[in-house]
Amino acid sequence: MKVASRLDALREAHPGSAAVAFADLSARLVLCSSAQDRTPRERLDALLCRASEMLDGSGSAWLAGALDDAGTAPQEAIVAGPDGIELYIRTPARPDEALLCVCDAEADLAALGRAARAGLDEIAGVGQEAGA
Repeated sequence: MKVASRLDALREAHPGSAAVAFADLSARLVLCSSAQDRTPRERLDALLCRASEMLDGSGSAWLAGALDDAGTAPQEAIVAGPDGIELYIRTPARPDEALLCVCDAEADLAALGRAARAGLDEIAGVGQEAGA
């Protein structure tokens, strides 16, 4: 299944999900996205900047300190953003790749998080390198 189709399926399977994007954090680039409505590039770029800040920037240092886990970059973060609740997830196997989700308060964040984690693993091919 293509990345765009996976993102569409993830967003459509979770009521309240407005947008899902696959991003390369190191390149600071949204590679593909799925949204209920057309999302301007500027909004996707702003979403990516917030995700990078929380997963790799000073926000990640604050999170690690708050969790008493200094030296370990967070694999996920949830924040209230200007367009709703934002969920950022990456996988330890490929820390430069992330899924960025925007949803409303009615969304089941736990279910969306599990599905996003599994979807990111599929997109990134985690486990396929060893023949799994």
